[in-house]
Amino acid sequence: AMVKMRTNYPTIDELRSAVREAESTVAAAAEQRDFSAAASGQAKIDEARKNLQEALEAEGICEDEVPDEPKVEEVEEKSETNNGFDSRADLEKEIASLSEQIQNAIDSKDFQTASSLQPALDNAESLRGLFPTVEEMQEKLTKTKAAMDDAIAK
Repeated sequence: AMVKMRTNYPTIDELRSAVREAESTVAAAAEQRDFSAAASGQAKIDEARKNLQEALEAEGICEDEVPDEPKVEEVEEKSETNNGFDSRADLEKEIASLSEQIQNAIDSKDFQTASSLQPALDNAESLRGLFPTVEEMQEKLTKTKAAMDDAIAK
């Protein structure tokens, strides 16, 4: 009976620990780009914060221990295009922009937006091979010349 009471009525420290644990789970999921797990973890954070806030109010403790949710910034939607880039620089700008939008969405705990932007980022990153850098082209040219020299020498 006491064990059940203990589970139903955790201490303030246990509630704080539950909030921290849920936050670290969400952070890990977001870092691994598992946005569906991050979104479900966010629900656990919200519940843990609510429980902590209720316990603090019941005890008459006025603490700013439970931070408010950050304001969700509007994340600019980018259309997915396969070949809408004129250069590697344009492509890199798009990749940087998408990465920043995803990070902003993660920071504001908008994992649904982060999840919807991730395929566009993956697609843009996969296009890098279509726009090689000068260094990549020089390396390929050097290898091709070496292969030709070997073929001629035989």
